[in-house]
Formats: sequence, C-alpha cells, structure tokens
Amino acid sequence: MISWKHSFNRLNEEFEMANKKKQALDNLFETGRISQTTHDAFNNDIHAVIMEIEKQQDTLLAKMQNTTQELDGQVKILESLLTNYEIQHAVGEIEEDIYQSEIHLLSNGLETAKRELSKIKDAVSQLTPPVEPPTVETPIDTILQ
Repeated sequence: MISWKHSFNRLNEEFEMANKKKQALDNLFETGRISQTTHDAFNNDIHAVIMEIEKQQDTLLAKMQNTTQELDGQVKILESLLTNYEIQHAVGEIEEDIYQSEIHLLSNGLETAKRELSKIKDAVSQLTPPVEPPTVETPIDTILQ
C-alpha cells in the first residue's frame, strides 16, 4: 500500500523543481539577461519535462483511484465481519475469548484500512485540480423578491 507514497513525493518534488526552473528562466528573460531564442530553447525543454511529469502524475492518479476502490471494498468487508461478530456475540453464539480476539483483529484491520484510504484520498485531492461548480446567473429581480 505504501508504494504510491514514494512516487507521489518524487513527482511532487520534480514538478516543483521544474516550476522553479521555469520561474528562474522567465526572470532571466524579463531582466534582459538572456535572449528570446535562448529563453524559447530552455522553455521548450522545461515544458517537455513538465508534460512528462504530468503524464506520470495521471498514471499514478489512476493507480491511486484503483487502490481507493479496493480499500473501500476492504472497509465494507471488514465492517460486515465486525458487525457479524458483534451480533453473534450479542446473542451468545460466540465465546468471549474468541469474540475479543476476532474483534481486536478486525478493529485493527479496519482502522488501518481507513487510515490508508484517508491518506490516499488526501494525496488524490492534491493531484487533481479543484472543480469549481458552475455559476448560475440570477436576474436581480429574482434576488430582490
């Protein structure tokens, strides 16, 4: 489950570095220290690097979304098992020591899956730009009523 973290951090660092290089290049051009031709040549290289990073981010995002779906499924299964044990315990079908052992294992597994799911969702939200809801223009007459 942790394999995505290394790729996520590496891509973020590379993306940040490429953007810093782009800013430095633009600054050199704006201050007249390099020509348009030199700026364009370096800008094309930096743009190609940024495009490759974005492609890798998209691939990672797809993998992370698949992992999110898998973890959602695992959480549902663990919750179902936990519920089943709780019900069986409540009606006396399971001995106390077995109940305690199983509930402990299921609870730990459930919490671990939920934590990992939360981390992945946070990372996914960093890789995807926020979607702004469409704005609906309302006539002023409707607002005043």
